[in-house]
Amino acid sequence: RSERTRATHQFINRAAFRWIATATPVRDRLRDLWAQWYFVNPEAAESSWKWVHYFCDAKPGRFGGLDTAGTSHVEELRQRIEYSFDIKTRAEIAAFLPPKVRNLIRIPNDAREYVRASSIEDALAAAAATKLEPVADRVCEALMGYEKVLVIGNRHVWVPQMVEAIERGLGNHPARRNLWIRTLTGHVPVSKRQELAAEF
Repeated sequence: RSERTRATHQFINRAAFRWIATATPVRDRLRDLWAQWYFVNPEAAESSWKWVHYFCDAKPGRFGGLDTAGTSHVEELRQRIEYSFDIKTRAEIAAFLPPKVRNLIRIPNDAREYVRASSIEDALAAAAATKLEPVADRVCEALMGYEKVLVIGNRHVWVPQMVEAIERGLGNHPARRNLWIRTLTGHVPVSKRQELAAEF
């Protein structure tokens, strides 16, 4: 669970009414329904471990961890959530959305006169920073399910921040005791990369 989810669970049982909204598509990822189901109905919710095994047909993954991409007992799940969820299709939601707008900005060949290298670096760093916490949350969720995780990025400078966010997100979860993090960059020799890949 992410840090936000854990904080939310602290007051779930004290709420007389619970309401949750999400734009996350879950048609093909039933595992993502568990957190929402637990929020609206914690008294009837089983553990996430039982959920993925019963409804997601969880099985050992090809590269370790759990493969939770499957489905099972779908009709039972449909009946269970029918009175708690109001599910809208993409077509239904699209009717309420404004038309898509695309803006094209043409950069001249002599763009160096208009854009300094430092500003590009700043823009890249800002973009990476906005993705760090959501990515760390998803990694923690997978690690708590005892899955292996591979994160691919193009900016090695934010790796220490990502590691810190993951450790913070895991908190005291047992998965943290088996945490194994390795970083591969262009500075790592090919032979070392192969060793780490084999170890992974």
